[in-house]
Amino acid sequence: MSNENPSLLYLLTEDDNDDLFFELCAERIRGKSFCPVEPRRIRKNGGIGEVRKKLPAFLNDIKKSAGMDAYFIIALDNDRAPEYLFDDNQKPIQKKIPGLSKRDASKQCRFREIEKRIQELWGYDRSKWPAKGAIAVPVQMLESWILIALDPSCAEDLPIFAEKSQSSAKKFYSGSPPDQLKDLCDQYRYQKNMVKGEFVLDVARNMDLDEVAQASCSFAQFRNQVITW
Repeated sequence: MSNENPSLLYLLTEDDNDDLFFELCAERIRGKSFCPVEPRRIRKNGGIGEVRKKLPAFLNDIKKSAGMDAYFIIALDNDRAPEYLFDDNQKPIQKKIPGLSKRDASKQCRFREIEKRIQELWGYDRSKWPAKGAIAVPVQMLESWILIALDPSCAEDLPIFAEKSQSSAKKFYSGSPPDQLKDLCDQYRYQKNMVKGEFVLDVARNMDLDEVAQASCSFAQFRNQVITW
């Protein structure tokens, strides 16, 4: 998977481990190498509001690479916002989670919000954008994809919070939440005796892309965008 002049890859993500995962996934999906540009970071707990603030400068950086082979990935955890999916007639539908707090229930689809903001800045015709890109919104977070990669059969029963110690998780589960996404991932990671970055790379390197796409609509959505690059 090597080439003499790797393509530029611009990343707007929540942390360094996300960068590792998405870069390697993109390389595996496209079968080519990428040279990551200094990433821009979404402030912890900044959410969609932080992405909106960062997008103009991020997209302007990409425009400066005009004439070069450049691509971008914008990745934000879904965190219980509705999924943006399509029905059999390719009409958009939003899949919501029942029983959420008022704050979570009021969230809008994060994929659509990011896409709309890019369209406002670059236009609605993707073919005319300065670079090809992908919006990644793991449902509910990157750890969901990691767990599905390790065991695709778990996709239908994944929890929806990051950690069982969160007050929001305790309230949702009436005080006794089971292990949540990061808790479960940590168990796998401890078994492998790996630090987080090493663990994330190991999963991205060995996951069955087809199986994960079949089990996770949000991963399939990301992969399908990268395939078109």
